[in-house]
Amino acid sequence: MKNLKIRTYNVESGMFGATVVSPQPETTITIPGGALQLASKLIPSKAKQALLDEGIDLAELVQLAEQPSMQGTLVEIEQPAKHERIMIALE
Repeated sequence: MKNLKIRTYNVESGMFGATVVSPQPETTITIPGGALQLASKLIPSKAKQALLDEGIDLAELVQLAEQPSMQGTLVEIEQPAKHERIMIALE
């Protein structure tokens, strides 16, 4: 089973309105594949709802992580008002 990686990056406006994303993540969270199913059950319901509001279904992530062929970036969320980009990937 693949590890779930959640990375947050700082996003700033550059010259002429271009978006500049920090090359290194500000935060990286790694959930080992073997613990992903258990970890998904431990997440508070408010946090699960916040993920669902962003279109992220934890149960679906667990199922995807179990598929050997699934790898790479699953979701990118850019929040200009918060100056951040969140990337969720299976690696």
